Parts: sequence; structure tokens; C-alpha cells
Amino acid sequence: MKPEEEKAVCPNCGNPVTGNEKFCPSCGQKLPAERLTLRDLFASFFNKYFSLDSAWIKTSISLLYQPALIASAYISGKRKTYSGPLAMLISLSVIYLSVWQLSQITNARKNKNKEVLITTRSFQNKKLDSIFRKENFIRILGDSTASFRQKDSVVKRLFYLMNQPEYIQTARIITDKTSHAKDSPDEDEFYLFDLYQVENYFKKHHIPYQNRYLDTIRKNFTAQPVWKKTLEFAGLLISKEFKNSTPEELIEQFGLPEASNLPAARKAAKLTGILNDPDFINRIYSKITLVLLILIPVFGFFIFLAYRKRKYNYVEILVFLFYLQSSFLLGLLIVKFLHFITPAYFLNTLLLIWFYLLLIMNWRQFFNQRKLSKTLLQLNLFVIPLYMLLVSIGLILIISTHIAIKMWLQ
Repeated sequence: MKPEEEKAVCPNCGNPVTGNEKFCPSCGQKLPAERLTLRDLFASFFNKYFSLDSAWIKTSISLLYQPALIASAYISGKRKTYSGPLAMLISLSVIYLSVWQLSQITNARKNKNKEVLITTRSFQNKKLDSIFRKENFIRILGDSTASFRQKDSVVKRLFYLMNQPEYIQTARIITDKTSHAKDSPDEDEFYLFDLYQVENYFKKHHIPYQNRYLDTIRKNFTAQPVWKKTLEFAGLLISKEFKNSTPEELIEQFGLPEASNLPAARKAAKLTGILNDPDFINRIYSKITLVLLILIPVFGFFIFLAYRKRKYNYVEILVFLFYLQSSFLLGLLIVKFLHFITPAYFLNTLLLIWFYLLLIMNWRQFFNQRKLSKTLLQLNLFVIPLYMLLVSIGLILIISTHIAIKMWLQ
């Protein structure tokens, strides 16, 4: 044997080679290892991640129509052909979040000069006009012979109708003898913005009313828990009418006692500051991947308990769920790219229809269910509601935790 043949080894793993191989039989390293060029550097990258025969590309294509087949193959041991379920889920999540961030930047540039605010004044005035046309409120409130109790009852009824989608068609006069037990609100069920609109409406139309019931509303509001008052003040601060108001100005505007209401107004100002932060949605959305990675194992545990008589164990069911979630993310990614071309919202509907049909077919295939009706019942009555419940709980926890930390740090 020649000396140079004895020294021929793979430069990657050190395994002896004869020198005639194109690839190392031990690690797969290409032989011989020549000096690197710029072309080699880029070629190695694209061959690894973007080659048409790459496991990632094959898995992505298969996810569009047969995630159950991929899961079954992976579970049975065919793990070189397809990318792992966790790797697919993480990689697609990262790609989707990156594309979503890009779309947010694009939309922000388009809407740079647009301001999105809750504007309710014109709508509320139209609602009040409609109510006063259908009810005999003006006649009663302007009647000098009507008692304070009658007028208070009219205003109480007014506050109720302001928050109803439809108003009664036949005009009715509210008197002491008229019972409205079913359609009259409790005295603490109201909105400060309604109080603001009613008082302005009365002043504008010169309607005589001594604010007896309105003063009762202020007293009831002051007696509410701080968290309720905070949410009410926050609703005011995101409206166009009060977006530039300070907590002190809000208290003065509504004639509320400062000592018992100012702390809630200040908390509301902090809350609206967090919600109005342009990066708020981005920060919450960026945590969705983490939510899914945590919740899918929990979701999988419940599915395992429901299907424990099947041949799959918990980890194998988890593999199937990871591939299913990857399919949905891949669909989202495709729709997001299409939105760069056309903003057609029907694409979102098509996405949901596609995934629902995909879910039915692959759930039935993976769990080997013969009856389609059984699959539909299980999905619609148990699987989908459970998943939506867990996702909702996860998002609520993330949003509330984010807001709580922000308010505590400020």
C-alpha cells in the first residue's frame, strides 16, 4: 500500500477513505475538500435551505394537502425525507412573523397621515334625535305640571334606549303608573359618554331638566369599583372628543368628585397610553409563536385523553398537531404574500375554508375514522372549540400581563 493512500482521511470526520470516493461513506462530506471560493460559499447555503430536493421544501409542499400522511410517515420512521414537526413549526412561524412585520411597515407608510379614532358624537346625536322623535320626551320634560319623578323616569328611559340597537316603534308616555321593569336599566348601568351627550343635547335644544337623575348617575359612578371606573375613563380617552384631555380635565368635565375618581382617571390615562402605542400590536403578535408552542402540547394532552384508545401515544399525536399547525401557518404565509399583490379580503375566507376541509380530511385519515359524520361531530363539538378556548386564554394572559407590567413600570 502506498504511503499517500494510508494517510487519506476525510477532513470532516477523520474516517479513512481510499481517495476514489466522491463523498465520505461515514459523514457524507464531499471529497476532495478543495479551497473555498465565493461561489462555493453561496452554493452551500442555497443547496442546504433552498434546494428543490430539500426535506424542508418537500415537507412544505406536502403540508398544503396531506399533513396526516407526513405525520404518519415521520412516526413510522421515515425521518430523512421530511423535516421534523417542531423545526417546521418554528421556521414557518419565524418566516410568517417577518413577513407580517414587513406588511405592518408597508401599511404604516400608506396610512401615515390617517388617524384612527373612535368618533361617536355625530352618531350619538342622530340616535338622540331618533329617540326623541319616537318618544314624547320633549312634551313631558317641557310640561310644567309633570312631577320630578316623571321627568326622572323619562331620562332613565332615555339612557336605556341610547344603548339599544332598535327603538320602540310606538310612542309611549312614561308616567308614574307605567311599568318598565323589563326594559329599564339598573341605575348603575350607564356610560359617562352618554351622560356627556345627553347634557349637551339638553343645552342645545333648551330642554328644561334639573339634572336630578343625572346627579344620581354621578353618585353611582363614584361608588363603583376602581377597575370599572378605569375602563370607563379609558373608553372616553380613546374617543375623539376626549383624546387630548387630562385626567383632571375629565373629572371637571363630568362634575365628578376629584378625590374618589382622579386615581381611576390617571390609571385610565396610563392604560390608553399603552394601547395607543404603535408597537403594542407588534409586541403582542410577536408572542403568538410562543403561545402556540406552549398551548399545542396542552391541547395535545386533551386530544390524547380523548383518543387514548387509538394506537398513537401522546408524542405521536403531538407530531400530528405540529404538522397541522404548520399547514395553517403556511396557508397564512401564502395569503400574506398575495395581500401584497391584492388587498382582496375574500382570500382570508378562502384560507379558512381550505384549512377546515384540510382538517376534516386529515383528522379522519390520521385517526382512521370510517364515518365522516363522526369526524365532523368530534371536530365541531370538541376539537375546534377546545383549541379556540385555549388560544383565547393564552392571548388574554399575554395581553393582560403585558399591560400590567407596563402600568407597573410607569
